[in-house]
Amino acid sequence: MSTSAVPLTTGASDSAQIDVEGWAVSAITFPPGLVLPLHEHPHATVAVIVRGGFAGDYHAGSHECDEATAVCEPEGSAHANRFGSRPTRVVTISATSESTRDLPRAVRGVFGRPSLRRSAGTHALAGRLDFELRHHDAMTALAVEGLALEALAGLARDQVDERVQRDHVAAALAVLHDRFADPLSMSEIAAVVGVHPVHLTRLFRQSLHTTPGAYQRRLRVEWVARQLRDTSVPIAVLADQAGFTDQSHLGRVFRAMTGTTPAAYRRLQRR
Repeated sequence: MSTSAVPLTTGASDSAQIDVEGWAVSAITFPPGLVLPLHEHPHATVAVIVRGGFAGDYHAGSHECDEATAVCEPEGSAHANRFGSRPTRVVTISATSESTRDLPRAVRGVFGRPSLRRSAGTHALAGRLDFELRHHDAMTALAVEGLALEALAGLARDQVDERVQRDHVAAALAVLHDRFADPLSMSEIAAVVGVHPVHLTRLFRQSLHTTPGAYQRRLRVEWVARQLRDTSVPIAVLADQAGFTDQSHLGRVFRAMTGTTPAAYRRLQRR
């Protein structure tokens, strides 16, 4: 499917723009029901929905983008938009690679890859940008530049936080995989990762939709299942090696997770 370069104001019923040191900051209203086919913008753009919303088709599929969503679109990133049943007000920050060259690397990274995120802080800044663009005075250019940079810094901080959080979860997973048979506590895992146990538990659930304890239990059962298939080690010994209290404890957990007993599982695998 071909794409075309489309100005940000295509189909807009109300727009305002100011250029500041190589940046273009715009506030645009798109009418209800507008459909923009697959297209790309000539410069990298961050679009923040002030009110309304649209469905966006991006590299990773279709997404519903509602109020307070910030959409990062690198230069040449193809996408399509289908606007909702009411007018949608969008504030955009566009920049060339030259205008972002002197920014911190993390801020430049905001323009470097497609992403969507909801951010109350960025939404509030977009609202203030919208106000400035509607009410020009001698200080508008300076105010717009400062607000735009603050919005980008906030998005960059969010991206850094997300990477740090992924690293924390990955570190916790490494502990669980390496020591799945040990009687681990959340405090012990969190101490290795370097975060508070409550924070780590929340990150783990957000990322994997389970708890560290449940994940460790699954690792133990999967290890026992492999041993049942590949060895003749007695079940009681496997229970002890995998960290279960005894063979009965293993049996209860194994049946709950697999629907059968360890002994029945071994017989079935050896037919």
